[in-house]
Amino acid sequence: MEVRILPDSIIITSFPGPDRSITIEEMKRFRFIARRYRNRRIGEFLKELDLTEGRGTGIPKILRRIKANNSPLPRFLTDEDRTYFVVEFPIHRAFLPKKTRKEKDMVNGEEKILQLLLEKANLTIQDISRQLGISTRTVDKYICTLKEAGKLKREGGRKSGCWEVIARH
Repeated sequence: MEVRILPDSIIITSFPGPDRSITIEEMKRFRFIARRYRNRRIGEFLKELDLTEGRGTGIPKILRRIKANNSPLPRFLTDEDRTYFVVEFPIHRAFLPKKTRKEKDMVNGEEKILQLLLEKANLTIQDISRQLGISTRTVDKYICTLKEAGKLKREGGRKSGCWEVIARH
């Protein structure tokens, strides 16, 4: 087993992977009911961390705790032969470094602006500000970034013109 602690996630990798009785589709739905147990070390590790009480209870308990504190859901990865099992726990947004959090907020804001302008191309900065609940200065900053990235351009004047979304990605 390998545990890697990164700035934005914790990744646990184990060998071998989950039992074949657990399908990849079940993993995507966070449903882990094994007919047999292949790696008792992981169970012991989770029990030492007080994240499980017995067999088959670790992942449901982890998911309950994750939902309770509004953390992002983990990602599970394995191959068809079940030679490995990777669980990635993304860090809670509140614990991201301020710069990273700010960058993510900016990307989200830009995406929301593009979506609004795809729906209605003649919105003003004030309209966007009201709809998104952010300042006109912030909207203006996002629009400048989108224009510089070649994702957005303005056709016509400030009052009578409209926006053209050039590219989404």
